[in-house]
Parts: sequence; structure tokens; C-alpha cells
Amino acid sequence: MNAKFINILGKVPAVSHLLRWIARQYPEGSVTRIRTGYAKGALWKRYHRYVSGYWWGNYELKLQSQLVSELKPGDIFIDVGANAGFFSLIASRLVGPEGKCLSLDPDPANITSIVSQKHMNDLKNWIPLEKAVSSSSGSAAFYFDKPGDSTGSLEGRDGDDGIRVNVTTLDEITEQYGNPDLIKMDIEGHEYKALLGGEKVIANVRPKLLIELHSEEIAQKVITHLNSHQYQIYNLDGKPYEWDSSHANHILALPI
Repeated sequence: MNAKFINILGKVPAVSHLLRWIARQYPEGSVTRIRTGYAKGALWKRYHRYVSGYWWGNYELKLQSQLVSELKPGDIFIDVGANAGFFSLIASRLVGPEGKCLSLDPDPANITSIVSQKHMNDLKNWIPLEKAVSSSSGSAAFYFDKPGDSTGSLEGRDGDDGIRVNVTTLDEITEQYGNPDLIKMDIEGHEYKALLGGEKVIANVRPKLLIELHSEEIAQKVITHLNSHQYQIYNLDGKPYEWDSSHANHILALPI
């Protein structure tokens, strides 16, 4: 059963309900091999707080495919907002022992998952960093989308004090770990501010960027900013990007 077929089945309500029921039957912390997709064959430690598409291997196939297209052995990859580490796992295998995969996430539970996946697959080039990324370094409040969720943002929510987390910038990461070839970013509305902390790397290193945009307003800021740095913006189908409110908006930004 391949990943695309699983995706099709998952859109059928009865089948989707069955797949979620199956996922809930596995014990917390149990280990499996990823069944499909570009992480197929890798070990995965299940945590119920994450989508089952990680261990099925069918999660966001277009984004998986883009990593395969853009990364090569020896590259440096930065995963900003790495969540459970699924895309970092794929990238770590792609860049190989001569490359580096940096996974940044401020949520301690997410880092626990990332460290587990790294050690189970013996990926020594994979570097977990328990930090958020923004326009400046220091510390800040991090707000979860809802209690117990695996996603959140440095963007404030009314009535939620959040947790204090360490914050770094793209420029600081580059100074410490080397020039990235590809940066992936999924940080729930904070993407523009994170880019502001990467002025040097964007102007001088010129990495490729894979960014999920979480609102039309933020999309306009990000695209204007990247256009001013001579980047061309595409969607994951290779077409010039336009905002579409009907689905997740990912962009691939390529230096001209």
C-alpha cells in the first residue's frame, strides 16, 4: 500500500475514522517501521499527540517530495518548527553523514520525540535544538494552540501566558553550524519575524526556503520581503505562488 493510496483512503470518512481508531490502539511509545513515503523503512516511536500520518509515512507528500528534490548528500538543512521530527528524519537521511540536519523546536515534548527518532535510527548528523526562532535572540513566551497540543507559536493568544522558551535567530544558527542549503519553516504565523532574524543568511548565503504560510497577511509580508532579496516564489507544484485559503499554503523560495 503506497502513500498516495493511503491519502485517498483517508479522505473517505468511514475509512478515516477507522485509521484513527487503529492509531489509538497502539501503546504510547511503541516503535514501528514507517510504511510508505520517503521515510519508508525508518524506525518511528509513536506518541499519541502526533498525527498518525508520520508513522504511516503519508503525511504531506508534496513537502516530502520537495525535500527529496532540493537536498543532496553533504547539505546543511535547518528545520524550524520541527514538531515530532518527521521531516527532519527524511532530511537527515538525504544529506547523509557528511551533511547536517538541525531541528529547532521550543516544545520540550517535541524535542523528546526528535531525540527518540534520532537515536533509534542512529543518525549522528541530526542535531536537535530546543529553541524557537525569531527576529532576535533571548527568551520569550511560547503559546500552545490548545492544552496538550504539539503546535504553538511565539505569537500571543489572549488569556494564555504560555511557557518561557529560549529563542535564537537564523543568523546565529548559521554562524554556529555553517551555511544552510535549505531552510524549512513551519511556525504558526511567526515566519515573517523569523526571516527578519536571518538578514545576513538570506542576503549572503542565499539558501532555498520552504515555508508554510499561516495567513494571507503574513504571506504578503513574507513574499514582499523575499522578493526584495531577489527570491522567486513558487508553490509546491512549481507554479508562481498565489494565496489559496482552501488548503495549507507552502512556498518554495529560490534565489535568483
